[in-house]
Amino acid sequence: MEVCFVVGRNGAGKSQYLIDQAKGNNQDSLYLCNTVHDRSQELKTSKRFSVKNTGSHPNNVMKSVIKKMMREGTHRLHQIEKILLYCGYASHITVTMRAGKIDSRLDDFSDTSSIKKLTEMIDNYFNGEDEISFNVNFGETSDISSLSKLENLLHQEKPLRHYGMVKAIEISLYKNNGEPVPLLNASSGELSLMTSLIFVLGEISGTNMILIDEPENSLHPRWQREYTSMLCSLIEYHEVKVIIATHSPLIVTGAQLDERVSSSIYHPATGNLEFSSSTNIEELLWGQFEIISPKSRFLSEKLAEKLEELSAHKVSLNQSIEFIDSASKASFDDGQQDIFIAARQLADSIARG
Repeated sequence: MEVCFVVGRNGAGKSQYLIDQAKGNNQDSLYLCNTVHDRSQELKTSKRFSVKNTGSHPNNVMKSVIKKMMREGTHRLHQIEKILLYCGYASHITVTMRAGKIDSRLDDFSDTSSIKKLTEMIDNYFNGEDEISFNVNFGETSDISSLSKLENLLHQEKPLRHYGMVKAIEISLYKNNGEPVPLLNASSGELSLMTSLIFVLGEISGTNMILIDEPENSLHPRWQREYTSMLCSLIEYHEVKVIIATHSPLIVTGAQLDERVSSSIYHPATGNLEFSSSTNIEELLWGQFEIISPKSRFLSEKLAEKLEELSAHKVSLNQSIEFIDSASKASFDDGQQDIFIAARQLADSIARG
């Protein structure tokens, strides 16, 4: 799968590049923005997920996708199981609806036939109870009759709430030990990852491009590193191009380790497009993120280059040591520290002649 990473410092034009790509696409694009600085409102034809959009509220996304997948066939619900399990939850949820106090002015409404149908639905489904719950199991075949009722209620949610017949719809997740967790009580990282990926599953049909702005926000480092792989596992049977604007070196290096991903790097500040190799990914980490990866061939080459320049009197000992120290701070692999110690000793030896 093709994945293009858009990198650069703040103000380099990463978000604008995503917007321009969506505008130039001849099909509907999926646009996901996990930052409050979202400027994608101008994308009228794209399907948008935004932390600033009420339609992207976790409850709303989950209800919308469940409704859509049940309409297309309950077999599609199984796709959500992978996301819940990955985030540490069981493969089922509960949707609870609470009955409201029916508006006493209903008799004054002109559309009495529609109101009568809604009232009959509520009387039939709630059977005099204050609430009704539906268990949706994404890993097994659920009760078709129960799912059909849930689909009908979700389809009619807007008028039901408008007339006061339903006052609340709540969704609960479950931990693996069976403990229920209200959806909105999940951590910010869990909500961000679950909601955005479920949105992709629900909206990917008819799309040939997915654009994602700063997916790393609120995500645990492990989820950042595995983000591209997880996304690809969900959409690998769809012919789509993925473009990700990111500040996270973990998202970039994680993609490099996945053989299914053919990655490239775009620099909006210069307009340069580079195709991934182990060397230029490492150079990118140093140049854009000031990070050095474990087992870095780039590190070895740069250290050798600086020591050769010292030997040729092109740089001073202080300049060589400054580079070694900066590289040491940029490394997140403790095993590399022995290399930096040896490099400092070798630099001292070269300087002494």
